[in-house]
Amino acid sequence: MKRFSMKTITWYGIIALLVAVALLPILKALRPQYFPSMNYAGFRDLDCQGVTCPEGKFCAENKTCVNIATRYPDNVPEGDV
Repeated sequence: MKRFSMKTITWYGIIALLVAVALLPILKALRPQYFPSMNYAGFRDLDCQGVTCPEGKFCAENKTCVNIATRYPDNVPEGDV
């Protein structure tokens, strides 16, 4: 007698998948450090948190806005250039 046919294995697989998907929110609530949220800010400097620099500048380590290095050696062009 065949114990595990392809149909039985498929149903067990589907049930295991549903149980795993149902357990994910519970695991995230219990151990949130293993499931980080997706609100990453790329290249974010934590020293400059709360500082908003104008266009063409970025926040440096001491919370001052510095010109972005471009092909113009001295400054960032102003306006629609």
